This record gives sequence, C-alpha cells and structure tokens, in this order.
Amino acid sequence: MKNKWITILSMALPLLVITCFISFPTSLPYGSSVSTSNKIDLKHLAVWHIGNNNTILNEILAKMQQSDVQIKHFDCIPKSTKDLNESALIIFDGNWISKRVNKPEIHKFSNEVLHEGAKLIAIGGSTSKFFEMLNNAGINKLGLDKAGNPRNPAYFDPPIVGFKFKGAITPEGYEYLYPSIFVSNTTDTDVIVQALVNWLGG
Repeated sequence: MKNKWITILSMALPLLVITCFISFPTSLPYGSSVSTSNKIDLKHLAVWHIGNNNTILNEILAKMQQSDVQIKHFDCIPKSTKDLNESALIIFDGNWISKRVNKPEIHKFSNEVLHEGAKLIAIGGSTSKFFEMLNNAGINKLGLDKAGNPRNPAYFDPPIVGFKFKGAITPEGYEYLYPSIFVSNTTDTDVIVQALVNWLGG
C-alpha cells in the first residue's frame, strides 16, 4: 500500500520533491542479528564508491568530502568486506548496477555488507534496477500488483535510492529486521545529502 502511495504521488505531482523512507518488518535470515541504527556522524562515515561515475553522483561525493568524509573508490566489487559495519555507506552508480542485477558476486556482496549493518545506495541513471538486484539476491522481494507485475518503488528512476536493515528485538526476545527504503526525487545536492543523513541515522 505504501509503494502504491508513492506511485500515486509521483504520477500526480511530478514537480514535487519526493523523499520517502519506508520501513516494514521481515524475519531475520540466517539466524543473524543487526544492531539498531545510531545517529550518523559524517566525519566517521566510511564511504565506498563502487563502479562508474555520473554528474549527480560526483556532486554528492564532493558535498560529502566538504564534510571531511573519507571516500574509497573501487572499479569492481572489493574482495574483502571486513572493514564494513554500521558506519559504512556503499554507493553504486545507477547504470553500473543496472548491468549487474543478476551477478552472483553482487548478490553475495550485498547480503554480506547489509547484514554487517552497512547501507547501500544507487545514484543517477537506472536506479530502479537497484531494487531489481535486491529482489534477485533474495534480500528484499518486490511485491506484485494484481496483474503479477513487480511493484518497484523506484520505477521512475529517481536520482537516488537506498536500502538498509534496521534490527530490533520484540519483548519476547524474537529478533527481526526492518528493511528501510530510501527514495528521493530531487537533484538538489544539499537536499539529497541532508535527507540521506537523516535516513542513515534514522
């Protein structure tokens, strides 16, 4: 229903800046746990940029560097993820990830880092493919409409999208995860970075 509401807003109000955070519970895979999110200190944010560049991605990275964020650049998926934790943000170029939605190495990497508490985002280009990758990796299955078509929250390829897990424990001691989806439909880098910081720490 929430994804449907996003669709209605984006169709009816195309000029409106849309920034959406969506969270919903799911069972905890592999019997693992993820710590609950804490407030993000940008200076302690570990940013990994993987893949190609594009204009808006470069602008956002530059804005982050102005806040003394340290950024590592990789042409392909790094072999080691041992340094990634809840303070890590992995950024993909939207078109780069769109060509790899069925790649097992992307699926494995995304599963591993997300369950360590890292956050994933895609910027620019075909950002809708980011959620297709998560679907194909079994991380976050897309819902279906009555016709059986996938409900992709980024079907209109917004400038930036993201995904993270939020962990919690019920009073009965049951561990569960809250997938949290980030979608922003603005190209204003100041607005994007502020919204992104709010989501990372939320």
